[in-house]
Amino acid sequence: MKERARAAAIVIFLIIGAVLFFIFMNTFNKSGKNITIPAALPIIAIIVFYEGVIRNRDLSYIGVKKENFWRNVGIGVVVAFFGFFMMLAIVKLIIPDLMEETTGRSGTVSNFFRFNFSFPLNYILQTIYAFILLAPAEELLFRGFIQGKLQKWMNPYLAIGIQSVLFGLMHGIPAYIDGWPAVHCMTYGLIGLFGGILLGVAFYKTDNNIVAPWVAHAIVDSPLTLLIFGV
Repeated sequence: MKERARAAAIVIFLIIGAVLFFIFMNTFNKSGKNITIPAALPIIAIIVFYEGVIRNRDLSYIGVKKENFWRNVGIGVVVAFFGFFMMLAIVKLIIPDLMEETTGRSGTVSNFFRFNFSFPLNYILQTIYAFILLAPAEELLFRGFIQGKLQKWMNPYLAIGIQSVLFGLMHGIPAYIDGWPAVHCMTYGLIGLFGGILLGVAFYKTDNNIVAPWVAHAIVDSPLTLLIFGV
């Protein structure tokens, strides 16, 4: 019963959060573009509802664990700064206009905050979004659910590789649909691929705990990336 109540609370939070978020965006959006939120939000809500509420399973199966919380936060910070930021620095050096294109799409949630609110409120809102909605939803889906399931059936590093490919495609395909140049689509997909590997290894090496990849992912999707790389 306790696990069912906890799962129900997460589902309610995701649903209410998504609804309020859409109302908020539609109220303040000045770009004229359709703003989309990650598909991971409704998908993980359905998964948690089925597994946690219907089947009454412990949510640790998707990495929701309390153990070693602050240690894992520290690991997430290290992964963000010495993994992701080094990778992005190389990308910016080789294809300097890719990061400008990535961070300049007016139809994204990130730029909804950047373009509709003044500093520092825009950065505060983007940081809250990254830590509370974006990173948790995608990490619970790709690392917690997909990688966690695959690790039960195969070698963990093969599981990391498969979810990383899916994560890379999730980044590269929308870029292609948006009409990006082919080299930008491929590079953005590769960022997702190698990023998925970093996050997947962090998940596996912290005993399948979602905290480290969540923190790393949220830091990279926060305005800190914009400040560091001047985009």
